[in-house]
Amino acid sequence: MSEELRIVRYDPTWASEFEAEAIRIREALGSLALRIDHNGSTSIPGLASKPIIDIQVSVLSLKPIDSYGEPLRRLSSRSSRGRFILSIFSSALPMATYSSRSRRQSWWQ
Repeated sequence: MSEELRIVRYDPTWASEFEAEAIRIREALGSLALRIDHNGSTSIPGLASKPIIDIQVSVLSLKPIDSYGEPLRRLSSRSSRGRFILSIFSSALPMATYSSRSRRQSWWQ
């Protein structure tokens, strides 16, 4: 089943939704998360966007994946509204992406 792409007017609550989710991610990962950034069109005030908040987490290394994978899996099981896409970046390895929109998606896409 494919989802229809939907663009909506800018929602000023996107910034606070990101901040709340960033706090949850920071609590789950602690010092493993070097940075947590709000990326994508929802991070630009006034810009119409798909209503999905893109979050980038920067880590020193993607390995071992269990060091952050398991805390984020537990976090996603309690995800607030499922309006987030979380991307994990490391300068050493390719990107891993986890989407809280679907519990069936794997870590590696």
